[in-house]
Amino acid sequence: MNIEKLKSSLADIRTRIRMLFTRAAVTYVYEIEDGKMRLVQVRGLGLNDEVEHAEPYGLAMYPLQGSEAFLSSILGQHAHLVGTLIADPRYRPGGDKPGEVILYSRWGQTIWLHDDGTLRVSAPNTVEVTAPEVTTNAPTVNVNATDVNITANNVAISAQSASLDCSDISFGGEGGQPVARVGDLVEITAGSSAGTYQIISGSDKMRVA
Repeated sequence: MNIEKLKSSLADIRTRIRMLFTRAAVTYVYEIEDGKMRLVQVRGLGLNDEVEHAEPYGLAMYPLQGSEAFLSSILGQHAHLVGTLIADPRYRPGGDKPGEVILYSRWGQTIWLHDDGTLRVSAPNTVEVTAPEVTTNAPTVNVNATDVNITANNVAISAQSASLDCSDISFGGEGGQPVARVGDLVEITAGSSAGTYQIISGSDKMRVA
């Protein structure tokens, strides 16, 4: 057996093993076709612009320039690099506790799974949900807002009781006529019953304070 040849072969294997994993900085991101795997250009061991970005199923991302890329070399060959993980600690939110999970972007949106079972969605701009039907099941639903706008062809509310605490209520649009309540005075201007009378009864199903 040629010892020198064996040493050379083992050295090649050792080099391949060392080259299986490496890290680099993302300098550019592009895609050849829509919907295909993106390629990233990285700078680490030289400049390589044919690194495949392997995304997990169901999670799409467009890495930023300056992101950290953790690369795998297929068969230890730098000619075939795959970005198995791309991270960007520059925009990672802090304050998370052990076991918590945060989905975030550089623009400040977060989906935060807290250690008490709470899930919080936060965004500096609009949150939009588009679906043919949205169902919410919860013992209590709280909406805290300055303005609430609902636009629909039909609105149906089914409840054992409903309470509206408001000092100014308009039905059918603004500028309508006042609504009389039990205890208010009404004036009859003609006929034998002309005069001012107090309303003494009304609906059992609707009450106005």
